[in-house]
Amino acid sequence: MPLALQIGRLVFHALNLCEIAFASGILLLAILGGSDERSKRCWLVAAGILLVQTLMLFLVLDSRTQAVIDGVDVGDSPFHTIYIVLELAKLLALVFLAHSQLREYRVRLLNAAGVKSGSGS
Repeated sequence: MPLALQIGRLVFHALNLCEIAFASGILLLAILGGSDERSKRCWLVAAGILLVQTLMLFLVLDSRTQAVIDGVDVGDSPFHTIYIVLELAKLLALVFLAHSQLREYRVRLLNAAGVKSGSGS
């Protein structure tokens, strides 16, 4: 079990670094591309969740994981459930961000082609 926990911790840290890199890239694209307000709000929600996960939850979960690896009985806690709920909220924010960006891209393409986009559907 300790080996699995150590591997899991390494994987979660690597994924977290990837998320931070992608979030930074999305921010850069949003700034350079002049994203609409909906896209910016979606990005801020996802980035805020990532920040909470990185600066708060990972610290708590890391210490609990290390305690389990060291053989300490840590008991139950709500932190894994909170992490899962935040992951789902982040997923929803990213889905809305993707939808908003695709809609904006479609409007830009139509405008470039000289076609009116209609009601924004």
